[in-house]
Amino acid sequence: MKRKVQNSDDTPGTVSQAALSICSGVASTTYRINGGAPQSYSGAIPVSAEGTTLLACYSTDVAGNQEATQTLPVKIDKTAPTLSLDKSGTYNAPLTVTATAGDALSGVDTTQGVQMNIDGASWVKETAISVPLGSHTVNARVFDKAGNEQTASTNVTVNATVPDTTAPHTTVALGSGPAQWYPSSVTASFVATDDLTGVVTTTWWFDGRAPSVLATSTQLSVAWQPVSLLPIVGSNTLHFYSRDAGGNVEATQNVTFQVDGQAPTINGDWHPAYTNSATIHVTAIDLQSGVDTSTIETRVDGGAPQPGNVVTVSTRGAHILEARAADNVGNVSGWTAYAFTVNSSVSLAAPKVSGSAVHTRSTKFVGSVSPGRVVRVTVTIQRSVRGKYKAYRTIRVNTGPTGAWSFKYKLPKGTFRLRSTTPASTGWLAGTSGYRTVKVK
Repeated sequence: MKRKVQNSDDTPGTVSQAALSICSGVASTTYRINGGAPQSYSGAIPVSAEGTTLLACYSTDVAGNQEATQTLPVKIDKTAPTLSLDKSGTYNAPLTVTATAGDALSGVDTTQGVQMNIDGASWVKETAISVPLGSHTVNARVFDKAGNEQTASTNVTVNATVPDTTAPHTTVALGSGPAQWYPSSVTASFVATDDLTGVVTTTWWFDGRAPSVLATSTQLSVAWQPVSLLPIVGSNTLHFYSRDAGGNVEATQNVTFQVDGQAPTINGDWHPAYTNSATIHVTAIDLQSGVDTSTIETRVDGGAPQPGNVVTVSTRGAHILEARAADNVGNVSGWTAYAFTVNSSVSLAAPKVSGSAVHTRSTKFVGSVSPGRVVRVTVTIQRSVRGKYKAYRTIRVNTGPTGAWSFKYKLPKGTFRLRSTTPASTGWLAGTSGYRTVKVK
């Protein structure tokens, strides 16, 4: 007889009989709170004190057996975190406001962290923020692990003690690409900074296109939302600069990059026909960003794609090999298909006489084709005339399932030679046997 105590959350509430695994035959359940006096369980147990409340309990069955005491810490945090900002008032120098947060119970939620903004802009996960010239409200917020929120604000004014004569500085990061090659869709992330009056705009454009302007409330540092550039295939030069609140304009910066808008071309050392087996090496060509050789894959006769560029097929018959690959910026070629046939070589035994000597009467001739199969065999018979063999007869006969054939034929007296042939067909090469010489008495 055991009871499993479960605590489902850290919020204020009660521990009830539903939180205990009840077995039949229980006579009573006894509990203590924080080591206090034993109490009989009769309903929901209220727990509302902040901090950790230790609940201990055990049950006794009708036979008087008592289980071991089980304990459950119930943790409750009803207090928001502490949060403070270290600056307020007027300053005559560049200013950074720092936020400090803490929580003595459940602790600060580090996933969300301390968040700050200036004048109600978007929240940024930071513990310190730089304030540009002028009067501003710096806001901060923080959550603890129980979900309690704390906010803080401070009003500050930053005055310029010297004129702002320094222009902002802008950097740009483009999507990943090898050696300045990028796909047709390129994303640019601009970051602009200014030491005193703060950035107000960043402007960018391509040759022959109207400028695009990114504008913001004055900030000493701004990371713009990524911008889709939509460049042309080939060479592109991106121009950009930023302006600060003091009217200083950054010298135009230029970044040149290449766009690869074409997928690789698939090639290989394939041939229309192979004997007994085919080994084919697939190659891919991309004259721009280059081929990512790890993406080459093939499939035979519509089967599952296989990685790698070498394919071996030994199954006799007609086949379709397909291959594809991607380049280094992710352009993927379509499946390129090539047809080929794997033909098995054929071995023919020379015709021979079934039995002993040949006489001028019907004689049985036999032969075979390997591998065995049903096929039409042509047997040519040549006769020796004055020391030279000349065509005499042509006989066609079908083999049986094992490749064996036979026929009977009556030859006159003389010297003859016989040879058998089979035609080429899908999956099979033509076959020719050697000559067999016979003398008819």
